[in-house]
Amino acid sequence: MGYGPDNAWAWLSRPAALGLVVGLGLAVLLAVLPWRWSAVVALLGLALVTPWLLRLCPARNRLARKIWNVLSASLGAQLGILLPELYWFQKLPVLGLLLNLVVFTVFSVVLAFMWGTLFLLPIPAAAGWLGGIGARLMGLLLQGIRWMDAHAAVELWTRQANLLTLIAWAALTAACTLWWRSRKPLRAGVIVLSGALLVLSLIPWPHRGCTYIQFSVGSADAAVLWDQDEVTVVDTGEDGYTVGSWLRQHRLGIDRLVLTHLHLDHAGGITALLEAGIPVRECLIPWGAENALIDPAVASQLAVLRQAGIPVRTVARGDTLPLPDGGMTVLWPEAGRVRPGQDANESSMTLRAEAMGTTLLLTGDLDGRYEMYAAAPSDLLKVAHHGSKASTSEAFLGAVAPKALILSCGDAARAERITELAGDIPLYITRTDGAVAVQFSPDRYQIIPTLGR
Repeated sequence: MGYGPDNAWAWLSRPAALGLVVGLGLAVLLAVLPWRWSAVVALLGLALVTPWLLRLCPARNRLARKIWNVLSASLGAQLGILLPELYWFQKLPVLGLLLNLVVFTVFSVVLAFMWGTLFLLPIPAAAGWLGGIGARLMGLLLQGIRWMDAHAAVELWTRQANLLTLIAWAALTAACTLWWRSRKPLRAGVIVLSGALLVLSLIPWPHRGCTYIQFSVGSADAAVLWDQDEVTVVDTGEDGYTVGSWLRQHRLGIDRLVLTHLHLDHAGGITALLEAGIPVRECLIPWGAENALIDPAVASQLAVLRQAGIPVRTVARGDTLPLPDGGMTVLWPEAGRVRPGQDANESSMTLRAEAMGTTLLLTGDLDGRYEMYAAAPSDLLKVAHHGSKASTSEAFLGAVAPKALILSCGDAARAERITELAGDIPLYITRTDGAVAVQFSPDRYQIIPTLGR
């Protein structure tokens, strides 16, 4: 048998072959194309899916057929862009089809007004009147888009797209094309089954136990303590992107946002978390934090947090924060101990967390002049101030006596200093190990660096 164009077309006409080709093609696109090029896959959806949908129109009325055409184009484009949207943003559009129908309709009207304005330019009064109506409609359209973006019902957070998502999406796309030659019941069954698999692949797995993650954010700090169904974020990093992306991927809100102090490298991502739509129940800052020498940009972000109705609470030495599998105790600052106008590092919050019998000392950027106030014996120590010479003295390390150290650092010289100081104590550095996860189990823990050893 030959392998000419006719035979190649016959092979591509098979549903399984089509799904394989489309799936592999999209996998390559996801790997090599940034999100801004996702218009390519939107056009792919329009080319593959929309023609089949147009054939399904049962209406004879001209207006109804036009509405069906808009719906078909919207659905085709959304199906094409669905996979990269799930992969990059972990969001599943829920009301997108109906909302896009409204958007397309209004935009078509606006476009008609704009064309009319161009034709009437020789008559300034008429052109100005028509252009004003078009501008007003465009303003209403933009307001509507912002309203849709602000409402959670428009989209749902999901797990990041995975291999099962890819297979289900490819099968769904293949079943919605004119190339599908099987009988209608089989097509309908594939659409229903692949749709169900798509949803199943995006459902977050339930979390059991307790995990601490120190993210790799250069010479900044961002961490999450995920205990059962309760999430505590300890600092946001400078832009909030890394911790925000992780929270979106796992469909998690923030029960407790702890800001150890108000410097940009620890608290600069407040606004980014809010703009990402991540819910925050409360925010904790150390006693005297707002009277210290802080970054003005962080003060502005803290004001945005309050304007959003999120309570901001100050804590001091002796305060306790409950966890499902243990709790956290504030060791520093002590109320009334730090004078106003000092560097924010001197009142950086230090927490001693206990989970399933293991203790973890979180030191923020605690200055060496005050670190002995927080020198509580602990199994694990998150090294203060990214390994700076101003913190983590030999005396402090001896008093804490940790079994392992975690250092959030992007500077080679600081990493080398802590490596020498640690001696035989296992040291995990985000600069070389990537994000460092600690998984707790009763009276045990396991440290897992993302990049391995």
